[in-house]
Amino acid sequence: MAFLLADCTPHRHLPLKVFALLILATALPISANRIDKRINRRGCGRSAPVGRVYNGKPISRESIPWIVHVLATKPVGGSGNGCAGSIITSNVVLTAAHCVQDDNGVRAISVNVFFNKTEFHSGYAVKAEIMKVYPKFGKTNYRFYDIALLKLAVDLEFNKIMGPVCIPERDFDVTKQPLMVAGWGATSTARHSKIIRYAYVHAITNKACQREIGGSATPIAKRLKRPYPMICTKGTNATPCEGDSGGPMTLKDERGRSTIVGIVSYGVICDPSFISKYTRVAYYTRWIKNMLNHPGKWSKLQFNRKLEGIRLKVKPV
Repeated sequence: MAFLLADCTPHRHLPLKVFALLILATALPISANRIDKRINRRGCGRSAPVGRVYNGKPISRESIPWIVHVLATKPVGGSGNGCAGSIITSNVVLTAAHCVQDDNGVRAISVNVFFNKTEFHSGYAVKAEIMKVYPKFGKTNYRFYDIALLKLAVDLEFNKIMGPVCIPERDFDVTKQPLMVAGWGATSTARHSKIIRYAYVHAITNKACQREIGGSATPIAKRLKRPYPMICTKGTNATPCEGDSGGPMTLKDERGRSTIVGIVSYGVICDPSFISKYTRVAYYTRWIKNMLNHPGKWSKLQFNRKLEGIRLKVKPV
């Protein structure tokens, strides 16, 4: 985070360890590992207290058990994009579309998801076997529709350091609410954080967000006014930065349950004086539910055992 949340330089010499089994996951035969459709199951969004509010403060796994690190490998060059994501069911992770597909429509050939550690790019890695990018992503100039789903090859067994975040069942006003963002992003030294850090940000109104993004007079923007598919934050001491893409922005209710209201999207300039843009999850709740019920519409991903243990160049986005 650019307090900061992200790294602005390529990461090198990162050993990729892919485990067929997880100590904290139940490994099932692929044929039995069907998409878990149970969003908002009992216990979602539960976490340990994070303590006092401080921009860039380290956070424990117990305080944000749904966050994961996502490594998407490109089809050429053996390089990958480093992003974050959020667990929403026992085998589905929510992230940003631009983490797994570029502006030219080129998609990642393989995706690995890292769990269990607060340290950057560490812990156990599980392959994603299929993914679903929102079909309209990349077809506008304003980076709407920046959302994707990843289906894991194994089912996770939830515990204090690994659990799902809640999905909004409806849209609601998040302005004037304390919204928590977290990631492995850059600190004020412009180096990526080796541990998860968090900060609180505040959203501006939908109308102000439209003005900041631009294109509010275009036909597509007019069709997307309610609810507006983006959330913007501005004027705080913290902001996401490159590498935090795909990570969660959550709101905790009076019962202490966290709901993911936004996904770190684009415009990460690493400067708190500029707006930060997030995908509004409530806009896509119906689509998420529909995709969980239609696995045949997802795209298959490759998994190459030869990648095990090699060093990849990772570019934060």
